[in-house]
Amino acid sequence: MATKLAEKVKENVNENRTSKDKVLAWIKENFDTTELTIIDFPILPGGTRIIDCELNEMYVYYDVLNDKITYRYPTI
Repeated sequence: MATKLAEKVKENVNENRTSKDKVLAWIKENFDTTELTIIDFPILPGGTRIIDCELNEMYVYYDVLNDKITYRYPTI
């Protein structure tokens, strides 16, 4: 019973995270952040611009319509 309650609390905490919190958590799970420059990109929900040491960049944001983290590379 306590385990089910703990799982439910964890789900509620995850649901209450902001778009920015979700994006930053995703970035930390998928990249070595010591090698990145992370810049706010407020045009998108939770929008974050990532630049690596070779000056490659990508934009990460929370897609509210599909309820998931999405990323895009800039087109030239």
